[in-house]
Amino acid sequence: MKLRRSLRMHNLKRQRVRMSWNKYNLYNLSKLRIEESRLGDRTFFQQKWAAKAMTRAYHGEHIKEGQWERMFSRKIESVVNMNPRYMAENDGSEQATGRGSGKKYDPDWRAKQEAAGESGPNPYVTNLKTNRATPYMQMTYAPMERRLDIAIFRALFASSARQARQFCVHGFVKVNGQPVDPDRVMMATGAKKGNIQFYLERQKNGSKRAGSAKAGKGEEEAEAAEEDAEAAAEEKSDAAAPAEPAEAEPVDETEAIKKNKEDLKRLLASAKDILTTNSGKDVEAKRKQKLRAFTKEAKEVLARTGRKNASAEGSTIQVEELSNLLSSLAVSPAEAKEAAAKAPLPSDPNTYEGLSDSEKRRFHEIMNEYNENPVDFSKPYWTPWKPRKWLAPFVFIPQYLEVNQNVCSAVYLRHPVARAGASEVPSPFPEFIGQLAFNWYLRRR
Repeated sequence: MKLRRSLRMHNLKRQRVRMSWNKYNLYNLSKLRIEESRLGDRTFFQQKWAAKAMTRAYHGEHIKEGQWERMFSRKIESVVNMNPRYMAENDGSEQATGRGSGKKYDPDWRAKQEAAGESGPNPYVTNLKTNRATPYMQMTYAPMERRLDIAIFRALFASSARQARQFCVHGFVKVNGQPVDPDRVMMATGAKKGNIQFYLERQKNGSKRAGSAKAGKGEEEAEAAEEDAEAAAEEKSDAAAPAEPAEAEPVDETEAIKKNKEDLKRLLASAKDILTTNSGKDVEAKRKQKLRAFTKEAKEVLARTGRKNASAEGSTIQVEELSNLLSSLAVSPAEAKEAAAKAPLPSDPNTYEGLSDSEKRRFHEIMNEYNENPVDFSKPYWTPWKPRKWLAPFVFIPQYLEVNQNVCSAVYLRHPVARAGASEVPSPFPEFIGQLAFNWYLRRR
């Protein structure tokens, strides 16, 4: 699945709030001013369009519009707050206080307030403190929160929704202990296909009802396939028969190509072994990059070797060049030992006699912190690790997730719901914007 266009993700003039920790996105968020009066001079269609554009720039901007329209659901999940203290203090009769007589307040509220030594507005209003509206329209993009990449972003495991999707596609995410296969996730969460025999029969019947031009084209393709099969069978029988001296050369070339293919596979395996067995301290970052580039080039050569027009001589030269390159990149045990021997040994803090007891304790704390979070130049991020700047406004975890940052794991407890006074779908936009966006997609269902 291709992503949507990502041009001008963080434009400072035409400001769009994105699902990202970028500092420019934080600037756009700080400049976000949405007033209902500013939309009042527009038509209802224009208001819905503007609300849709603003909200879609934040909620799943990397997802195509057609895919989101299929995900959209008008059914909004909500729950009723069951406050145990409120339910223990009241039996439900307070809900009917003054029903029919127009009474809304406790008639003795002023006397109770003076007896308690309180002042201010009436705190004894019946059923008004807990009577908060449920923001249903903030749940417009609730189906988006069910996606794996959005859940990873909400769990603070990625700096943007696009990066979270990249983690999933590249197999760096495990679901229930298993690496994520995007096709399997799509199959598990998508509509079932049903019986495949039914679809095969349906496809056959559809091909019979096709036009004469398509039928003629299909017959030609079938005949061509039969001719290719016959030619392949003849070649196979000729290869199985005793070869004449004049025909011995193509057999030798085939064997040479096969041998080169095996050598390439062996080189690929050795490169992977070097990457996996050697730690980051033995293999520096540049050498790792070269090894990955070597692996990519070897795969390309292996793909070219398997083609029909491949020559044995050219593939042999490429295999020799790759083997020489791998031998120059490989880390020998002698190099690893030499690097370990040259590394300076950590000094004993007890040898610093000039330090006071408090300074020694502080030095021990610093060394412990360094051992837990050491400097490693092979990492793609700064070490020792520390949170990035301007992170505080984005650090929040929704209630439907249970996250353990120590082991980088999260539990998706349930789907997000709306409750009195709050919505579990994080959004930087007010409720009336969500209402307009909901009405925009509602007309398409």
